[in-house]
Amino acid sequence: MRRIISILILSWFSLGTSYGQKDPTIKFDSSSTTVSGRHKLPPPSNRTGWTNDFEHILLPAEIDTLDSIIKHFADETTIQIAIVSLDSSYTSKADFDEYITALGNAWGIGLKNGNNGIVIGISASLRKLRISNGYGIEAKLSDIETKAIIDEFMIPEFKEGKYYNGLKKGLAVITAKLR
Repeated sequence: MRRIISILILSWFSLGTSYGQKDPTIKFDSSSTTVSGRHKLPPPSNRTGWTNDFEHILLPAEIDTLDSIIKHFADETTIQIAIVSLDSSYTSKADFDEYITALGNAWGIGLKNGNNGIVIGISASLRKLRISNGYGIEAKLSDIETKAIIDEFMIPEFKEGKYYNGLKKGLAVITAKLR
């Protein structure tokens, strides 16, 4: 995915949420796996599937289920979705959004000519969630709809420590809206 827009950055345990558009200039150097010289990026070869749990918040069976949902959806629609969980060793709270965007670019989520990828980034340790949509997704899934999905289906589960439930519910709503 060459160009990804920032849809939403949330800190689900804070008093409020941060919402807005941001188009960061990102420098990704695949040889050093850094973003803007500050963060260690897992190289594209570290991508294990559609669901990449670097923070270890999911069980293997949960990862398999999410991967299966995403794979079937991609086969049906050509829209690619990646889920990634990261702990604070990869990025900081302040740079989480930039990191998720760079990771989606590095992994090539979405078809090049369709710009139809979505990256769902979560960090339980940083209390951050971000959904980045390619420009090809914008017409089908607006910022307001994305915010509603996060607020209504994902955040309540995450607050209870039920990350799989939140991801599965959010994924179900996203895929239903994009079919």
